[in-house]
Amino acid sequence: SRLDPPPRIRDISDPSQSRPLLGQAPRRMVGRVNAATIAELTFSVPTAKMRAYRCLVCDEACRVTVPLRLGASDREIKRGKMEPPLQSFRRPPLVETAVALQFNSVDGLKNAHLGILWQAMRGDFPLVSDAQPLPNQTETFNEQGLHVRRLPIFQLAPVAMTTRLQMASADDRTMVQIQNGRIILNWRKGRDGEYPRWRTLLPKFKAAVDQFNEMLAAEQLGPAAMNQWEVVYVNHLVRGRDWDSPADWPALLPGLVAGKTSFETGKLESLYCRIQLLMPDNTGRIHVDLFHGSNGLDTTDSEVLALQITARGGLPEAPSANAYDGLELGHQAIVRTFCDLTGPQAQSKWEREK
Repeated sequence: SRLDPPPRIRDISDPSQSRPLLGQAPRRMVGRVNAATIAELTFSVPTAKMRAYRCLVCDEACRVTVPLRLGASDREIKRGKMEPPLQSFRRPPLVETAVALQFNSVDGLKNAHLGILWQAMRGDFPLVSDAQPLPNQTETFNEQGLHVRRLPIFQLAPVAMTTRLQMASADDRTMVQIQNGRIILNWRKGRDGEYPRWRTLLPKFKAAVDQFNEMLAAEQLGPAAMNQWEVVYVNHLVRGRDWDSPADWPALLPGLVAGKTSFETGKLESLYCRIQLLMPDNTGRIHVDLFHGSNGLDTTDSEVLALQITARGGLPEAPSANAYDGLELGHQAIVRTFCDLTGPQAQSKWEREK
């Protein structure tokens, strides 16, 4: 047998040959494409840089996303590796997400300024409360890319007077949290909520960041200099729905749980697992935590395996607009990691689409 020759590719950068692909949904790849035989166009879209192709064999638009290092040159992007379309699910076990940007402390930012911000946002987020500020969590690397643990240092410092402002929607499912150094958007499923999808969640976060920067500008405090991005997905794998006994865990989570659940001294009853994955070119780190417990979401207090995946990466000091590529990178890394960790039977139950 022989491989079919690669399909001919139409140069979509020529407007006479095809209409622009911006806004079109990705479609399937057809045949084998040799990079030397394609006409390539790299263009900017709101969330990432992509390569686009139109195949003359099927006349379909074939898109391939290229994982890019933040600040990568076009030459580096062209050497990028073609990846398959990002997986998705109709009924994922997702119960909570968080999208966050960390920024350098803004001199002069007080609790009163956060109150001004809430007045501007209370139409969408009428429920308000205060909480203790979250500590910074900064990903650091040495020359080999290893995580560098810093020893605690005793030092005297002025007491920070600002708190963490929490603004929630009327249904208490979407929350914006802001403190001096961090802005977060949370979504929580609750008892019967439905995940609004990333393409809906990210614009809401961008709108919150824009309103925050507008308040800073109006109060002459200057724009926030973002230094780190973070995305968190929390999944609940429920007993009776996703698994029936610990003996099912290896098939449910083959990427985390070994095949043996019965030992000479007893049977597997519970577990806790934590792993870290280094992303290519030190663009970030993925933290995976697996807990066995109860969900506390309803009166049934269901027994669950809680799978939390966090992607976090640093940024050169930059305006927020340049930080969204990092969030996209984190989202894609989390989805692919989730699919690598979970089994095909469970993914079928969650109605995997790609």
